[in-house]
Amino acid sequence: MTGFSKILPTVHKFRAALNRRKESKDRFESSSSIGLNADPPPPPSPWGLPVEIQIQIFGYCGSPDFYTLKLVCKAFNALLSSNEHEIVRQYLRQRRHGTLPSPIDTERTYTRNPEDDVVLLSDLFPPSKSARGGHLYTFRYLHGLRSRQKQCSMLCYYLADRIMERFVQTEPIFLRSSFPTRKTERTALVKRGKASIWFNLAPLM
Repeated sequence: MTGFSKILPTVHKFRAALNRRKESKDRFESSSSIGLNADPPPPPSPWGLPVEIQIQIFGYCGSPDFYTLKLVCKAFNALLSSNEHEIVRQYLRQRRHGTLPSPIDTERTYTRNPEDDVVLLSDLFPPSKSARGGHLYTFRYLHGLRSRQKQCSMLCYYLADRIMERFVQTEPIFLRSSFPTRKTERTALVKRGKASIWFNLAPLM
C-alpha cells in the first residue's frame, strides 16, 4: 500500500467533519435569522388576568405612577407600552366621570369640587390631534397636564396672597375692631384666608 493510500481514509474523515460543521453552522444561522424576524412573544401577564381588566386596574393609578410602574418588571413595561392609549383614556374616564376631554362651550358648567378639577384642566388643555385622526392619549400628555396643574397652583397661591394683602390694606378698621389687642390673631386670620382661597382656586390632579 502506497503512502497516499494510507492517508486517504484520514482525508475523507476530515472532509466529512468539515462538511458536518458547515451544515451545522448553516442551520444555526438560518434559525437565528428566523428568530430575529419573528415578533418576540409578549411577557406573561403579572396577574393572569385579561388585558381589558388590567387596563381598568391601571386606570385607577395616579398620573405620576405610570413611569415608575414601567420599571417594576418586563410584563408591566410591555403592558403599559402596548396599551398606553387605552390606559390614558381609562384614567381620564375615571377622573372625568365617564367622559373624555372636549371643547369648552357656554352651556357647560364646572363645579368647584376637588374631584372635578381634572375635568376643567383637561378641557382647557386637550390632547393634541394625531395625523391619522383622533387624539394622542399618551403618558406624556398626562405629564403635561400635571405640569400645568402645578403652574396653575402656583399662580393661584400668588393670587390668594395678593387678595389677602389687598384685604389687609383696604380693611384695617375691620381688622383692628375684630382683633383690637392681639396681632397674632390677625396674622392667623390672614393665613387662613390665604389658604382657603388657594384651596378653592388651585386644581388638583
